[in-house]
Amino acid sequence: MEGEDQHKIEFVFANLGYSKNKGARDFLMSGFGIIRNSIAIDVRVQKALEHIGIDIDKKRLTDKLYYAEVECALLDHLCKPLGIEGADMDQLLYSKRDSIVSRQW
Repeated sequence: MEGEDQHKIEFVFANLGYSKNKGARDFLMSGFGIIRNSIAIDVRVQKALEHIGIDIDKKRLTDKLYYAEVECALLDHLCKPLGIEGADMDQLLYSKRDSIVSRQW
């Protein structure tokens, strides 16, 4: 697959009926490792982000533009300062959600 990550996401979104915002990213990141600078914002990731003070309007995540806006903000303000790619942040938040939400700040 050629092109930018967003182009690849749009391709999966448009051609695989069951894939939506999160599913297209998950498929391309975890399933095939085709994209690296993206975050599949599922319920576990949302809970971890919420616990560290990042609130996301869950109802609006079905909107492609809102999802992309949130994703860009996370990549720019969370991933870049830490020097990690979105796919790594995605897996970190997903796999460590229980540890993150159980911490008292």
